[in-house]
Amino acid sequence: MSGGPYTRVPCAHEGCSSKVRRRNLSGLCIYHYNEQRALNSKTPRCSDCGNKLKSKLLKIKDGLCQCCRNARKVRTCSECGHKHMDPIRKSGRCNACQRKKISLREQVGEDRLGDYYLLRSRGLDRDQAVAHLDAGLPVERKIRNGGAKLTTMQAVRLVGEAMAITPDEILSASRFSRAVDCRAVVAVVMVNQGASLTQIGRRLNRDHTSILHLRRTFPQRAAKRPVLAKIVETILQVAA
Repeated sequence: MSGGPYTRVPCAHEGCSSKVRRRNLSGLCIYHYNEQRALNSKTPRCSDCGNKLKSKLLKIKDGLCQCCRNARKVRTCSECGHKHMDPIRKSGRCNACQRKKISLREQVGEDRLGDYYLLRSRGLDRDQAVAHLDAGLPVERKIRNGGAKLTTMQAVRLVGEAMAITPDEILSASRFSRAVDCRAVVAVVMVNQGASLTQIGRRLNRDHTSILHLRRTFPQRAAKRPVLAKIVETILQVAA
């Protein structure tokens, strides 16, 4: 059994003549093992440098003092090469370089910020929008609601003349079929002119959902009364 796990060897503590088994991981006898445990529990030490930790009340789970913890946090910026303790990023940049990198005014310029946000609103991500502007490509702007050539009240008057009905009856709460057809014609004409549903509804004393319903049901009305489609074409030609 010489040299086996049950072989007795002297205690690892200096000056102790007690014998312990070779397979003992600590190499200490029970007396010195308990003594070491009590010492460690009373005076916690840093696992890197071995210095005493300031207080057990801190409940430091990593077992490091502040100096060793800062030393482990030190990183090198991938852009400027300086040492820093800023949060970890996939890019490897420090806070200062990250702020410079994400500054749109430095990347695209103050005068093209509007074009950048316009490209982002059209579904392009940040890199694609910046690359588009760096290449010097133009950005087309869609002019919406730039002012209708025909006002809602003018359309009401033209429709009333074509349908032989007064504008007051069109704007009233009447559910007479001819009045409803006139409102549908006005809604289709003004939507083609670029007016919003809210604007049209405000002029016709209706909610925007009513205008939306009139616009959606206009094909069925025009199928029953083909004259409605002709009136729409005539008014659009006048407004052109």
